[in-house]
Amino acid sequence: MNKIPFIKSLSVAINGLINAFKIERNIKIQVFIALIVLFVSYILNLNQNEICIVLLSIALVISLELVNTSIEKTMDLYSIENSNKIKLVKDISASSVLLASVFTFIIGLIIFLPKCLKFIKTWN
Repeated sequence: MNKIPFIKSLSVAINGLINAFKIERNIKIQVFIALIVLFVSYILNLNQNEICIVLLSIALVISLELVNTSIEKTMDLYSIENSNKIKLVKDISASSVLLASVFTFIIGLIIFLPKCLKFIKTWN
């Protein structure tokens, strides 16, 4: 078996991220939100455990969006016609991103809400 050198496979993966960012509106939105969340994390001085949870949540949502995009593009290659089976595959794939996003939002509320309230109280 012909193995691809690590640097080459890393280059291919980075190229995939760049291309996904260029063509997918949802990934742009998610990266923008992630940057805001990371900035707020810094301002609110989150501890190491909280930062790890935030980073894992961000990685989960963006990773699932990349997988969802891959599945949708693959289904588009398979058939350009509207098909109930292809729609079902795309819907299920998209639901994984939705589910991760909802739970990430809940995690965000658990971590950020008390800190935001405390931060607001210090301004009064």
